[in-house]
Amino acid sequence: MPARTIRCAAWRWNCSKPTTSAICWRPRWRRATELAMRAARSKALIRAWLDFLPPPQRPVAERVRQLVLEAVPALEESIRWGHLVLALDGGRPLLALATHKTGLHLRPLGRSEGADMGEPAERGLRLRHNEPLPEADILALVRTCAQDQASAVASPPPRQP
Repeated sequence: MPARTIRCAAWRWNCSKPTTSAICWRPRWRRATELAMRAARSKALIRAWLDFLPPPQRPVAERVRQLVLEAVPALEESIRWGHLVLALDGGRPLLALATHKTGLHLRPLGRSEGADMGEPAERGLRLRHNEPLPEADILALVRTCAQDQASAVASPPPRQP
């Protein structure tokens, strides 16, 4: 029997093993252990990313991160493409906190940009370390993006015949 590639829901990548079922062949305890190790590694990586920032940017980045997580506690953090990326319930990336020479940029990612609703895509917020932090704007952007993505996941677009 030829090997069939199946989609592994627990690992989110393809497993190649001769099988006739879509059940993941990895033992459950191993999956749970590796997922826990990945989460711990992710937290350490986020802390290292924050520690790596220049001194003027670090307090701004930590405050923005705190505001974002207070606004939507279900967000999961990871480091992707050199930026702090926040995803809703392990799904597609929702927001990215990118650093640049003069400050930070909090920008929406994916379907949360509003482009599919006929609006011009949001460009996010540019945050300078020498200016006061617009906390109300940050909270509004985060909540809007989370609602947009949650509604997009709840009601997928209709299929074209």
